[in-house]
Amino acid sequence: MLVSWFTTFCGARLISNQTEMSLNCIALCLLELGDLAKFSFIMGLNFALRPTAAILWLPFLPEFYGKLKDTKFKNLLKCLEFAAIPLVGALALDSMMTSSLSITWFEFFKFNFLSGGSAEFGVHSPFWYLYSGLPSVLGPLVVFLPFGYFCSKKTRLLTIYATFYIVVYSFIPHKEIRFLLPVTPLLFPICASVVSTLIKKGVQTNKIHGLLGTYLKFAVKLFIGLNIGATIFLGFFHQVGVKRATADISEKISQMDEPRVWIMTPCYSVPIFSHIHHPNIELEYYLCAPKVFRPLYTNGLAYPLIQPNGFGTVDLDRDISKKLVGAKAPHFILAFQEHVPKIISAFGKEGYGYKVCATYFHSYIEDFSRAVEILCDSS
Repeated sequence: MLVSWFTTFCGARLISNQTEMSLNCIALCLLELGDLAKFSFIMGLNFALRPTAAILWLPFLPEFYGKLKDTKFKNLLKCLEFAAIPLVGALALDSMMTSSLSITWFEFFKFNFLSGGSAEFGVHSPFWYLYSGLPSVLGPLVVFLPFGYFCSKKTRLLTIYATFYIVVYSFIPHKEIRFLLPVTPLLFPICASVVSTLIKKGVQTNKIHGLLGTYLKFAVKLFIGLNIGATIFLGFFHQVGVKRATADISEKISQMDEPRVWIMTPCYSVPIFSHIHHPNIELEYYLCAPKVFRPLYTNGLAYPLIQPNGFGTVDLDRDISKKLVGAKAPHFILAFQEHVPKIISAFGKEGYGYKVCATYFHSYIEDFSRAVEILCDSS
C-alpha cells in the first residue's frame, strides 16, 4: 500500500475517501485486538462521514458478535453507545446548520440508491471494477486476488468480505476508482498473503521452487517499479497545467481589490478553492449539480453555469451571453486550449476583447487537453 500509486495519488486529493480508508485500517486493528468499544466508535464515526462505510462492515458482523464476551447483551449495549456518540453528534451538527432535522445518511442513501441520482455523474458497466478498477489499483498483483479463497481461513474470509463490497458497488450505476480506496486494507493483505503462501509452498516443493520463485520475485519487482513510475508521472507531469494556471491567477489577482475570474472548464477539472485565494473575488465556474439541486443555484438575475451531461453538451455562446446579463465581464478566464477560440469569439460578440496571456502544458494523454490557457482582458 505504501508504494502504490493509488494510495499516493488519491491520498492528497480525495480526503473523505482516504479518511474512510484510514479509519477502516484502524477499525480492522481494533477488531483483531478485540477492543470492540473503540471499534464501534470508529465505525460510527466512519458511517457519519461516509454512509457507504456500512457496505464494507456488514459481512464483519458475525465476527464482531463472536468476539463479544460472555455478557454479550451488556457488551453489545456498550458498543452501541460508543457507536451512537459520533452519529448523534453528526445529527445534531447537521440539524443545527440546516435549522431542521437532517438525517444526512438517509438522504445520502435515498439519493444514491433509491432515486439512482448517482447515475447523473455517469453510468458504467457492472463489470467495470473487474476489468478496470481492480487491475488499476493492484497492477500485476491482481492475478493473486482470486487465490485468496484458497490461501487460508482468514484470507478466505477477507476475500469474501472484499467480494461482497465490490459486488454491491457494481450494482451502483456510477463507478469511480476512488470508491475502491476503503477496501484496499483488505485487497493488499489478501494479495500479500497469497504471495507469502506461494513462496512457502515453493520452498517446500523443490520441483516448482525455481520457476515459482522467479515469477513471484518478478511480479513484486514489476509492481514496485510500475507504481513508483506511475507515482512520479501522475504526481509531477500528468495534468499539471491547471495547478500552475490557478497559482498564476492567484498571484495576478493578489493586488486587485475586487477581481473577477471565470473558470470555463469541465466540472472538477480545476483545483479552484485550494489554489485561487482572494477575500473579495467574484468567481464563476461550471457546476455538475444533479437536477434536484440545480434550483438552489439560481440567484436573482445570476445565470447559473450548469454542465448537465458532459462539457461537450455545454453551449458556451449561450452561457457567456446570459451570464453577462447579470454579471460583469471577468478580468481573467481560465480554459483548456481547445475551447479558447470559441470563448474569445463569444465574448467578442458581446463587445469584449480577450487575448491569451499565459499557456501551461497540461497532459501528454490525448484524452485530456494538452494545454491550459489564461485569457486577459484586452479591450
